[in-house]
Amino acid sequence: TYVTSDMISRSLHWSGIEPHEAYLYGGGLALAFQLYVEVEDAFHPELGFSVGDAAADIAGAAFPALKQHYPLFKPVTIKWSAIPSVRYNRGEYRTLLDDYESQYYWLSVNIEDALGDACPTIIPSFLNLAVGYGVKNLDGQGNGTPELYLSLDCDFTRLPGEGSFLSALKHILNYIHCPAPTVRLSPEITFYGVRF
Repeated sequence: TYVTSDMISRSLHWSGIEPHEAYLYGGGLALAFQLYVEVEDAFHPELGFSVGDAAADIAGAAFPALKQHYPLFKPVTIKWSAIPSVRYNRGEYRTLLDDYESQYYWLSVNIEDALGDACPTIIPSFLNLAVGYGVKNLDGQGNGTPELYLSLDCDFTRLPGEGSFLSALKHILNYIHCPAPTVRLSPEITFYGVRF
């Protein structure tokens, strides 16, 4: 929902709508679409309505507007990554988007923006620190094994290069967590040289 909200909002702003209104409409349209999906799930015999999914949809739809209006949120970006799960590789899902065990969600914070003047000059402006969440062993009843990660990340919008096409490309790439050194904090500590 975050990506949909952000893309609609940016498109509306690009077309001439004032930022405040663009982000309000973008969030509303993204939320309406995604809540439609949640209501459809409610009538599916194997899925049902998920309060957690609906709450995540609301947060994702609102986040681009929060970034525009509240400085606290400006250094934070929501990102996504995927590593095919065992169940996906067995053919139990058509796409990675259908398989929650393949997906990871990240809150990525730009270190320079978060620390401000206290940021050491040795830290590059594109360097982020990300906290990630994934889940394994889903049983279809809402139970599973949550996983928590800490990783370096890249703010693609801070990489060199100008122009409208390159700026748009960097913004789109910034929806994806950059493969980087990562530590899984739970259920047990595991170090990864590079993890997507």
